[in-house]
Amino acid sequence: KFLTDPNSNGSVWNLITDNNALGGEALRAPPGALVDLGSGPHDALAVYDIEFEQPGTYTAYYRVRGFSTGMDSFYTPTDFNVNPDVNQDFSENGVFEWIQGQTFVVGGAQVGVPLEFRIGKREQIADFDAFVLHLNSSLSDAQLDGLFSPLVGDLDGDGFVGINDLNIVLANWNQSVPPGDPLADPSGDGFVGIDDLNEVLGNWNAGTPPNATANIPEPATVGVLAIAGLA
Repeated sequence: KFLTDPNSNGSVWNLITDNNALGGEALRAPPGALVDLGSGPHDALAVYDIEFEQPGTYTAYYRVRGFSTGMDSFYTPTDFNVNPDVNQDFSENGVFEWIQGQTFVVGGAQVGVPLEFRIGKREQIADFDAFVLHLNSSLSDAQLDGLFSPLVGDLDGDGFVGINDLNIVLANWNQSVPPGDPLADPSGDGFVGIDDLNEVLGNWNAGTPPNATANIPEPATVGVLAIAGLA
């Protein structure tokens, strides 16, 4: 992801630290007047490079926060590789919320190809925490939040807790590791032992096996594309 300044006024999206953001960080629109695309260029753009692993119609979800009637909107795109021009309004109560945006059709020729997804400043001091592109068009707030919560015991990151994860624990058994090592120490105590084994066994067979199909793709596939902060 990169931040651009199309009108060259030195104004770009700012990275802020906030415990209420899913990744602990969010982007904040720079101060200044409302951006009117009818009378000038974009003021500040946040540009994401993304790739898809399967074609389909994806619904956009945005996690955002506004603070007043003059700080509660930004511009979203209608397609990939184009500047955003849709006025996306949201709440002004200072609380992060999920809102649903447009749909995006990904054709076979676009699978595996880098695509730009651009978000633009409209009003100042509006916060942008995360976005999701998903094949399911009716996800709840809890389901969307869950996409950013790792599956406990899924040490190899394939979206499923099984034999591979157990083998990772056993291969590091009785070893000290950096506290919170995500690969072998799911208990976070800096030592691979019974607590870590229990984390894996306690979620055994949770998730979706890598070779299985599901109506709602797991986060490990790009039936889901979820991005938080600078991730």
